[in-house]
Amino acid sequence: MRTKISKVAKDLNVGVATAVEFLRKNNIDVEEGNINARIDDAAVELLTREFSKDKNAKDEAKQISSIRREEKKEHKNGRRNQEEQLTHLSLIQSDAADDMQCVDL
Repeated sequence: MRTKISKVAKDLNVGVATAVEFLRKNNIDVEEGNINARIDDAAVELLTREFSKDKNAKDEAKQISSIRREEKKEHKNGRRNQEEQLTHLSLIQSDAADDMQCVDL
């Protein structure tokens, strides 16, 4: 089955030009200037063997980014809850102070 070189390059986290250059160095013809050029399974396998480490790095970076995003979101929600509790406590203290001032002896 023939696959678009742009899709393979994207999946492997490399540029199309890099993929084309690599294939040409390995004597595989690729239609020049066409990002939609199709390559056969052997060429896909060759690119995968060469650039799979780039894909793994991309996947790891995505995972780390996702974890950090979640941590930041949890931290932000925690701060918001803490601020709400402080505001609520301050209102209670203010009401208590008002109640104490209204008492006549």
